[in-house]
Parts: sequence; C-alpha cells; structure tokens
Amino acid sequence: MNTDPKGQPAAEIQLPIEGMTCGSCVNRIERFLRSTDGVEEANVNLATEMATIRYLPDVADRDRLVAAVEAAGYDVREPALSVAHPECRRQMVLHLRPATRAFDHLLPLARIRRRRSTTRSTASVGEFARY
Repeated sequence: MNTDPKGQPAAEIQLPIEGMTCGSCVNRIERFLRSTDGVEEANVNLATEMATIRYLPDVADRDRLVAAVEAAGYDVREPALSVAHPECRRQMVLHLRPATRAFDHLLPLARIRRRRSTTRSTASVGEFARY
C-alpha cells in the first residue's frame, strides 16, 4: 500500500460512471482523474461502468473526484444499496412491501389464466393421422 510523505495510507474508491460509450470515453475520464491532485492511480472499466481510483484522502476526497469526472463530461451515479448487508436488505424489504401489496389482487387472476392455458385439450397423434 502506498503512502504519502506524511505516512497517510492511500484510499481506494469505486465510482459508477454514466454516459461512456467507447474507449475514448474511458481514456478521457482516466486522464481527468489522474490530473487531479492526490490521485495516484485511476482505472476505468467500460464494461462495468466503474472507475477505480487510488488517492490520498488528505489531498483529495470523493467530491473532488466526482468533480473531475463531471469536468470530463460524464456523470457519477449514486451507489446502489448493497443487499448483502442485513440492514440494507431489511430497509429494502420495508420500502418495497407497500408496492408489492398493490399487485396482490392480480396473483389469483394470473394463476387462473395459467391453469386455463395448461388444461386446454391438445390434439393427439391419432387425430393428426386422420388428416
């Protein structure tokens, strides 16, 4: 792990980037990030739309890194909740529960339609032989 002259360890952050379409976009964002004071390394992945940045926290912060991406002409998405963490999962369930209740009345109807479609009579092999 690299450290700055004062002994502060470098931090790493991942920023989700929006609006990239090609390798030139990746190069532009990396160039803007690397020219930001305190950034030691910046790598952008077009496929995952993520920028991984190693920086010195006492020189640069998340806001400065986001500003560099925006200066390059791209947007930084807000990070999504991690459903791996139990508290995030609980909050997500509590948030989605009222929305799912709105569709509860449609479930019996969907089951009836599915049952009707599977119980339709199908022609047997003997019926096709007559034609």
